[in-house]
Amino acid sequence: FKEKPKETGLLNEIGSSVSLGLEIIAQMRELETMIASGKELRTVSIREVLTKIQEKYSPFILKVTGDATILADADLESVLNNIVTNASAHEKVTEMEIEISENSKAVTVACKDTGPGIPNDIKPMIFDEGYKYGDTGNTGLGLFIVKQVIERYGGTVRVEDNTPSGAIFVLTFKKP
Repeated sequence: FKEKPKETGLLNEIGSSVSLGLEIIAQMRELETMIASGKELRTVSIREVLTKIQEKYSPFILKVTGDATILADADLESVLNNIVTNASAHEKVTEMEIEISENSKAVTVACKDTGPGIPNDIKPMIFDEGYKYGDTGNTGLGLFIVKQVIERYGGTVRVEDNTPSGAIFVLTFKKP
């Protein structure tokens, strides 16, 4: 019994849909755990978290300058991991510059890539639950989770244009 090409295409499409459904369930479980956990925040070095992420993404290169500590929990790794994953998957870049700076009131982490950037008309929506854009749009939950966790820490996240091309995700945290 030979399978017809049309049936093979349908089976592949079903398999992709099931995989995406499982990924959405996993991300929703992660989000629910993050929001409902009431985890105690502790002092965390942003550079140390980025070093762990770099070990997972070789040959993707993170060029990190600066360091600072913030009040966070294990979810900070998920936040930064999401930013790196998005740059790799959506922006198709192989490296990212991350500048960590602080003043008397706040710590800022600027994650800069040199991909094609994010169109201005979709920037207001990229942190919305379920928002997907383009062929590389996945579950629409990654940046929503980023925003939820950053806000739980009392911080903010925004996206800006990088010059001459790319995006900059700017994470701002309260000083401990």
